[in-house]
Amino acid sequence: MIRLRRLVLALCLAAAAPAAVAQPVRYTIDHEHTWVQFRLSHLGFAQMIATFHNVTGEILFDRQAPADSRVTASIDARTVHSGLAARDEWIRAEAQLNTAAHPAIGFRSTGITVTGENRGRMEGVLAIRGVERPVVLDVTFNRAGVNPINRMETIGFSATGTIRRSEFGVSAFLGPLGDEITVMIEIE
Repeated sequence: MIRLRRLVLALCLAAAAPAAVAQPVRYTIDHEHTWVQFRLSHLGFAQMIATFHNVTGEILFDRQAPADSRVTASIDARTVHSGLAARDEWIRAEAQLNTAAHPAIGFRSTGITVTGENRGRMEGVLAIRGVERPVVLDVTFNRAGVNPINRMETIGFSATGTIRRSEFGVSAFLGPLGDEITVMIEIE
């Protein structure tokens, strides 16, 4: 009889114990597999496309509650690559990004809204040339799993958004060059 009471008590305690709760996982941004591209109108004829490399930062990802996830990132603005060295120097110049005084572009998330399966809108603060402005990115969660090459737990996202360069003090040649910049991000 005592054994039966102990068994019943153990089962009741087990049922009352809280279920294991998944904790958010901290990931370091892999700068070798992360790209930030942007494009803007070039004289109305075509879109000029450039890429930034050397993105660093971290993602605190909560798979059970994605809205509680957080991102901080820094882009080395000096790594801009448009395919033309002279244009890259012009983009880095004082009239544009002024990378001598502001070598990094910063981002920190301030909120995430889940909009569908593996999709969401991330609000954040973007800092360019020392000017901080709110931005919104449409984000897609691509995958989580073990990377078959390095055997590390890896996550991947794609994100897009639009900013106005004039809002960050980058206003040289407005008109001939577009003000609206489309940003595309691939991040692991």
